[in-house]
Amino acid sequence: MTASTTADVSSARARRWATIALLSCVGLFFGLVSTSLTNNTVGIDFGVFHAGGDLIQTSGYSAAYDTDVFSSHFADQYFPSTADQASNTHFISTPTFGWAMQPIAAVPFDLALVLWLTVGALLLLPAVRLLGLPPWVVVALLISPAMAMNASLGQTGPYVLLLFVVLHREMSSGRLLRAGAVAGLLILKPPLALGYGVFWLVGGRRYLSALAVATSTGIMLSVATFAGGTSPWIGFLHSIRDRAETEGTWSQQSLSLPEFLKLLVPSSGSTTTVAFWILGLATAVGMAILAGRRWGGDAEMFSAAAVVATVVASPHLLVYDSFILIIPVAVAYRRGLLDPERVGLLAAIIATTVAFSPTLYDVQHELVGRGIGLEFPGLVCVVWLLLRWENESSGSEVVPARDMVAAS
Repeated sequence: MTASTTADVSSARARRWATIALLSCVGLFFGLVSTSLTNNTVGIDFGVFHAGGDLIQTSGYSAAYDTDVFSSHFADQYFPSTADQASNTHFISTPTFGWAMQPIAAVPFDLALVLWLTVGALLLLPAVRLLGLPPWVVVALLISPAMAMNASLGQTGPYVLLLFVVLHREMSSGRLLRAGAVAGLLILKPPLALGYGVFWLVGGRRYLSALAVATSTGIMLSVATFAGGTSPWIGFLHSIRDRAETEGTWSQQSLSLPEFLKLLVPSSGSTTTVAFWILGLATAVGMAILAGRRWGGDAEMFSAAAVVATVVASPHLLVYDSFILIIPVAVAYRRGLLDPERVGLLAAIIATTVAFSPTLYDVQHELVGRGIGLEFPGLVCVVWLLLRWENESSGSEVVPARDMVAAS
């Protein structure tokens, strides 16, 4: 087979994978948005944020973390369709997040939602630029499963992505104090701090400064929430406890291991849920040890592995926060490990598993009362492929992507 023929075959495969990914993404996007429009639940998660900020501003933290008060307020003022399931509506964001949402809650909900989603979409531009990826990646992210779910729920995905991109850049450049300061912002969404937190703990003394700065930053950002004592945080912990009782039924469309396991026992109580959280933490520790042995001296790869561990081991991380997986993909691209065929394959795996898993799970649940989700196995497959390609490149001269682009 000639080089020209090989290139043609590879190009044809790339187009095939890209087409599969595109169709899956478009189908999922319109499916989620149309369902949200039909049920009148567009931006329902943002509604929770907005309601939390509003209650904190008008009635204090105790009202926001009181399930009965919050769910009644949410159903009355935001989404009447939740009235029949109001007992399952909780404000589970940290007091720091609730405090930060107060000025946003001062804006009428509909306008605030439009601004929230618009600004989030625009943040993809600097995130992609900082990662050194081609501009077309912005379009790919806009039609990705992460954006589809983010748009239908009004979640924080693009904001989290930009934060992680800055954190990754500081970490890769060896600026650990700055990395710690950025990581401290994760007090807004603590489950997302798991990856870097565990990796820095396992990484030894060189990362103690980053941990110290991250902790200090988180505390400083939370000072305002302690003005009336520790009751806001106690209320937050009680809300988390209450949510854990029903968490097993909230785990579809997640790429994390704990959420994947909960699909197998959807009626389990808080004890099983916490056990899966602990298993996720142990998995992150194992990943940190292995990453330290393999890439301990390679800050960029170590950081990329921490991002993957965040997604794999987080106790609660749904598809809208999986935007951050573009970071390890960007590292692979920068190191010349990806070509159009490989990019298309990765996109097809993630898009199809996320798009079709809920339907397949519902079928399994109807038949046997439980099922296997495809999202986490899809992520494992993607990580395995990236590791395989990285292994293949070791020992051979790898042309960085920027040089490949310049040469072409």
